[in-house]
Amino acid sequence: MPPYRYGDISALCGEPIYENLGKQRLLVNPTLIVEVLSPSTENYDREEKFKAYKSIESLREYILVSQVKKFITLYIKDNEKFWFQSEYVEGETLKLELLDCELSVDEIYHGIIFES
Repeated sequence: MPPYRYGDISALCGEPIYENLGKQRLLVNPTLIVEVLSPSTENYDREEKFKAYKSIESLREYILVSQVKKFITLYIKDNEKFWFQSEYVEGETLKLELLDCELSVDEIYHGIIFES
């Protein structure tokens, strides 16, 4: 089965390529996928879903955003075998090389109040 999943956010460099699956039109060449983690899906997003995403040739960056605290995990593809993992917390900034932009963890969580 193709690695179709539904990331919360996708971005790409270049022209989009779509495939139809039933009545849905799916982007099959994302450069970046972002998942907002929930306690019930976090393990799936970090393991099985990421494993499926790795088979997408165009994918270069995968971001996981925690719902329970200011915590971001960024995976950057180095080559066909290796992905580098970086973690970011409050006050830090992550750089998305392919999209040539920086994101502050504090900006990502702007207006979010966490339960104690």
